[in-house]
Amino acid sequence: MKADYREFGAVQQPHSVMLTDREVAARLGVTVHTVRKWRLHGLGPLAIRVGGAVRYRLSDVESWLQSQPRVGGTPEGV
Repeated sequence: MKADYREFGAVQQPHSVMLTDREVAARLGVTVHTVRKWRLHGLGPLAIRVGGAVRYRLSDVESWLQSQPRVGGTPEGV
């Protein structure tokens, strides 16, 4: 599925796409509660406040996901 970076008639670059906690949870396959708990404990993707709302940059979510240790299978570099 190709991402559509247009919002409110403006074109957004991929690094500026903002996600809600629900969208992050759906993308990562976890509950919204888990995403919120990670944020409160400083464990999940970097979150920012936009006005009174908490948002996540898509690029931060993807970077965080890539930084997580892999489990099972063959170790990297082997």
